[in-house]
Amino acid sequence: MAALTSPPRFARVRPLPAKGPRQMGERDRAQTALAFITSDERDVLELCFSAGCPPAEISRKLQIPLGAIKAQLDRGLFGFLHALSLQAASSR
Repeated sequence: MAALTSPPRFARVRPLPAKGPRQMGERDRAQTALAFITSDERDVLELCFSAGCPPAEISRKLQIPLGAIKAQLDRGLFGFLHALSLQAASSR
């Protein structure tokens, strides 16, 4: 996959101030879950969910076929949610 010209937005965003221990835990769990997916999948998820780009626009920006973008979105979201569920199961 073609690399983005700048680092993924997740790397540039400053953490929000925690309002309580539960929120900090949720943020930590989300960041840990992001480590379980590939950088290509993280880039595509970031463009889709943080930047609000539809898959067709991501395809044009990254010069990757639309089907590949959709597959990366699917795999990335599945991997992210799976990692979150594993974390939840281990904390019980």
